[in-house]
Amino acid sequence: KLLNKCKSDGYWEALRIFQLGYTQSEQGHSLKGAINTKSAAKIFEKSNDRDSKAFYAIYAYYMNNALSWLPFVNDNSNTYLQALTQGAKNSKWFWPLFTTSLIWMHYDREEYDKGLQLANSALKRVPNHPVFLQIKADMLYRLKDFKQAATIYEASVKNYLERTGKSLEQIERGTAPRIKQDNNFSIAPMLEKSMAKIDWNEKTSTEIKNLVRGLDPIMGTYS
Repeated sequence: KLLNKCKSDGYWEALRIFQLGYTQSEQGHSLKGAINTKSAAKIFEKSNDRDSKAFYAIYAYYMNNALSWLPFVNDNSNTYLQALTQGAKNSKWFWPLFTTSLIWMHYDREEYDKGLQLANSALKRVPNHPVFLQIKADMLYRLKDFKQAATIYEASVKNYLERTGKSLEQIERGTAPRIKQDNNFSIAPMLEKSMAKIDWNEKTSTEIKNLVRGLDPIMGTYS
């Protein structure tokens, strides 16, 4: 709702629309999400600054891959990787986003050594950052350096426990603090087969969609 209400212009408006499209896609509104993401990408495509080119490269790379099986579509993935590489190296504000996107693109291409190089470069800029440490461990694991990967994984768990006040240890020991729930809640009824029947006449499209999604994979809907 906030993304729909707020408005900006130029570069920041494109970012708003891009984020709106992503959010809509995550909420199951695939068509709306795709339309908004594409319109934002068009704004980025027309801009000449480095960050805009990198943002567009993320969209264009995955679109290129999705359509690469068609005989008349040119493979421009390396061009998009180059634009994203420039963004990862030089962007002041968005280099972490560009770097992580670039790493996972190389990961999908099974270029784990390149992913590791990018993770190491990021860690020089933000030493001991938990996200990039985890990514580094993932790349090392894929490169079969299991010992070093395990060392980082174990250190990540220890660091997480320190940052979260040892909450996992408290849960495991049964000593986690308990907060009494108030009475402002409803009790979900036991599921019955009759609840899974789709009423095409009385239910709205949204209610039908939610019913189908809520009962997938168990117990499934019918009509």
